[in-house]
Amino acid sequence: MDSLVLLSLVSSVLVGLYFPVAIWQFTGAIRGWSFPVRKRRRADPLGPIVSGRRVAVVICTNGENPDVVEWLLQELRGYRQSLDLFVIKEASDPFAYTAQTISVPEEYACPNGSRKKMRALHFGTLRLREMGYGAETYLIFLDDDSLVTREYVRHVWRMTEDAGQGLIRLRSYGTHLLSSLADYIRVTDCETFCRPFNQAGRPLIAHGEGLVVRADLAAEIGWDYGTYGAEDLLMALKIRHRGHSFGLIPAYVLISPPTSRRDFFRQRRRWLFSFMRAHREIRDASSPSLFFGLYRYMLGWTGFIGLYLLIADYVLHAPLVPLIFGLSVFNLASYFVAYQYGASSVHSVRQSVLMFALQFAVAFYEGGTLCYSAFRPPALDSFEVIRKRVGIGNEGTPSHGAPSLTPSSPRVPPAMERPFVTVYAAAGGAPGRPALVRGEEGILPTRPSAADGTDLPLLRPWRSPLQGAPAPAGLFVLGSTFRAAKEVDGSPNRRTGAFSAPSSGG
Repeated sequence: MDSLVLLSLVSSVLVGLYFPVAIWQFTGAIRGWSFPVRKRRRADPLGPIVSGRRVAVVICTNGENPDVVEWLLQELRGYRQSLDLFVIKEASDPFAYTAQTISVPEEYACPNGSRKKMRALHFGTLRLREMGYGAETYLIFLDDDSLVTREYVRHVWRMTEDAGQGLIRLRSYGTHLLSSLADYIRVTDCETFCRPFNQAGRPLIAHGEGLVVRADLAAEIGWDYGTYGAEDLLMALKIRHRGHSFGLIPAYVLISPPTSRRDFFRQRRRWLFSFMRAHREIRDASSPSLFFGLYRYMLGWTGFIGLYLLIADYVLHAPLVPLIFGLSVFNLASYFVAYQYGASSVHSVRQSVLMFALQFAVAFYEGGTLCYSAFRPPALDSFEVIRKRVGIGNEGTPSHGAPSLTPSSPRVPPAMERPFVTVYAAAGGAPGRPALVRGEEGILPTRPSAADGTDLPLLRPWRSPLQGAPAPAGLFVLGSTFRAAKEVDGSPNRRTGAFSAPSSGG
């Protein structure tokens, strides 16, 4: 009996400690269902594009997921925005990405000893400053598996804050059931904690996907923190700590959950140790953020404890005061609501039913990552990454029929990649940087000039009607290629896929 009383006492303490999280999660889920960001966009329409604004997307990769990076680049081009696309990669990465690349030299070392991703981001951000990107440019930082929506980009053209971030949604799911179900809580946490604090201009937590920072500010602060990780959180906190403005981007950034148990456990372990090993830097930038992070890591998975108290009360007749009984019921309800909100974001009844049925299995699955981290801590010089998926939806189907590339696959010829830009490249332009000007949506092509200053034929923007549907990539490439060939009065080279220059009489 004494052991039963002790168990009830410990469980009651955990129930009481979880109660504040339960309130936040419950109210956040209700707010998300009642006032989603799409309703906010309708109620608060976008203003005009900021004069002189430039927007660049920066994808940082270690070279292990080139097919996903290529798919992301294709999706971003499909938004028809005049985005400058950059890929920051290691010099050892042999893949030829269809974007402007910034290769980090093998001998480069950060002053504070930052390694891996922070080292690459620091070098890349400073390189962008050398290339002339300053206060007029906003950088959208993406991991090599995340994708911002078109509405996200549209807001960046118009945002007045110095930095900001949007909300998380899953773009693919179902490869590994428990990992996908466990990732739904990230959707809820972002709605619950990121949204209100970002709206108030005081970021409490931050994620690396979709972080937007003014280019000069990113270079000024830099990414050289000398820590194991948590660079995204530190960047957001330092922006606010230095007196700059931070806002909510009322749109979504799409992420992909881990595709295996091994990847899930390693990812969560990296996050945990990144936070713990950067606690001094986080404390210096924001003490509330440090304490809140510790609180969430220790208790965030204990929402189901109330169930055992209820069972103990009815079956074992354990002593349970009415207050603890009421808190247990509320915590348990909030725990289910939080995960159901995340599952509902993919609009799949099957996912919601699976989430409900496997709620407690997911709780133990998440809690197991703490035990795994405690008994198998990562090496100090490691930075484990997970496998990524191409596409959107349960099957991960590319929405534009993107081809799957491997590191050994040839680069997609520019003629096949951008039909109405190919002419500029064939006549001496820069295939990695098409000539575009910013109109209302920043998609109007300019008339380029050849080396001698004469105007080249201007192609009207045209996209295959197959491109917006999940059509086979071959059909899209074939249709686009021959349409472009007809426009430029040239013919595609059968070996390289490049176009011949237009005739002098054209």
